[in-house]
Amino acid sequence: MVWGAINEMTTLQGYRRLEHAARHPLLSKLLHAIVREESAHANFYFQIARLRMTRSEFAQGLARFAVKRFWTPVGQGAKPSVETDYLIATLFAGREGVAVFDRTVSHKIRRLPGFAFEKTITERVSRISLMVEGPVAGDRRRIGPKTPTRHGINKVLRYASGIPFN
Repeated sequence: MVWGAINEMTTLQGYRRLEHAARHPLLSKLLHAIVREESAHANFYFQIARLRMTRSEFAQGLARFAVKRFWTPVGQGAKPSVETDYLIATLFAGREGVAVFDRTVSHKIRRLPGFAFEKTITERVSRISLMVEGPVAGDRRRIGPKTPTRHGINKVLRYASGIPFN
């Protein structure tokens, strides 16, 4: 349930960032409805995770281990990393985007029993948002803009709808 809470909170904040950046009346209305729905999902997973973590130190340790060793941002593994990295780097661009992610996702996860010192999720998102591996081994490059641009938001919308990048 912790994993689900992290993923739902990440998705929720991604939609919130997209809603803020879109600045389009119809799209903003649609995204606002999605945000309300995702908020209910995130709350459900968080509350169940809190209950389960409160009841068992073993569950706390197992969940911490799973998150630390295996958690990756939503979509990684199902989609090519260049696409998911671009999405993360656009929605949570730069230090400000990482700070928003830490405040809205990681800080809440740290309120779960056994997760007070959790830094894994912010560190993984930060690695993507600030700097990621380029197409050539060892090539380090930024993949997203410092702040979301109209072009970047259009790419994110195409990604979310399943339209290929190229």
